[in-house]
Amino acid sequence: MSLLDLIPGGRMVQGLVVAAAVAATLGAVTYGVHSYNDARRDEGRVEVQAKWAAAEKDRDKVLADVRQKGIDDTNRLNKAAIDQQKASNDKIAVLNNNLHAALNSLRDRPERPTDASSSGLPAPAAAQSSCTGASLYRPDAEFLVREATRADQLRVDLESCQAQYNSASEALK
Repeated sequence: MSLLDLIPGGRMVQGLVVAAAVAATLGAVTYGVHSYNDARRDEGRVEVQAKWAAAEKDRDKVLADVRQKGIDDTNRLNKAAIDQQKASNDKIAVLNNNLHAALNSLRDRPERPTDASSSGLPAPAAAQSSCTGASLYRPDAEFLVREATRADQLRVDLESCQAQYNSASEALK
């Protein structure tokens, strides 16, 4: 006879003890699995965060490189534009000097005669078979010289603009 036979309902107690042991074992196993999964989740979280931080660091480096390249390109283009503008200004200064010299050379040309009967309006020029510009009156010659200089200045400005555009276009390729 066993001790369980002496206790009334001993077999039932034995069943309860076995059930409690099984429940305790299952609880311990569940707790262990849960703890293991928590640890794995934390490890995974740390791993993902490390990969994320590395990706952000790489992205920040790429952005910094792109930003620096943009700054360098802008500085280079600004310097080229300034140099181009200086060259353009030098050409325009030469044109202005030539204009002043041409206007000074026209000082001795005669004024257009006025017709006294038409209240001070210029008289029509005498008909000539050809005109080389040598016989132009001073106001007419000054007008043409100024217009020619203005046209040359526009040409210089256009060349400068095209050079700056081409420089910027090449930098963006």
